[in-house]
Amino acid sequence: MTEQTNTKFIKVFLSPETKNAFKVKCAKEDVPMSEKARQLIENWVQKDGSE
Repeated sequence: MTEQTNTKFIKVFLSPETKNAFKVKCAKEDVPMSEKARQLIENWVQKDGSE
């Protein structure tokens, strides 16, 4: 898991269908939803190296 110091909270609005699909997929991969969302966001931000 990534380091938890100095983390910030965000709120994301998803359709119920998307939220449920995300929850199921995370459960199948045995990864917490928060951790997977963090990984996806961090990978996307680092993808092109720009901010």
